[in-house]
Amino acid sequence: MFKPTARLLGRKRRIPLTTKQTSKGGFYKGSGVGMLGTLDSKARFRVDLDRVRTFVVPSTIHNTNLTPFVSRHPSKSTKTFQEGETWKEHPKFITSEKYLQDFKERGNNSEYLEYEESQEQQELIAQQQAEWNKGRETAIAGEGKGKP
Repeated sequence: MFKPTARLLGRKRRIPLTTKQTSKGGFYKGSGVGMLGTLDSKARFRVDLDRVRTFVVPSTIHNTNLTPFVSRHPSKSTKTFQEGETWKEHPKFITSEKYLQDFKERGNNSEYLEYEESQEQQELIAQQQAEWNKGRETAIAGEGKGKP
């Protein structure tokens, strides 16, 4: 007797997952990659070389303009620091020494700085809303004059 449900459940289907299949976390679709070998009678894995992926390197690889991500012959840094000389600091970043120095001088006031920023933002928003309301009131007043 033909049963369509048994036929559909007999193997994994390579169709998009539905929300009901993934919500419980028990359905693993996988990528469809099979084993690269077999298990023998003593449960030892035997590699089947016909199934192993091999990549053929072109014979002209040395004559191409392709370069590696890292230099094949990196040069050693010859920079020596004199006493008191340091690396140039980037203006957007802060070093750990600078952070520690600021912390010792001012203490941990990051919460206060965040509060100040939020107060400034609220003042700016209030100012923008006042300007918007003022422009709206003048527009409404201008519409009322032209009507009989």
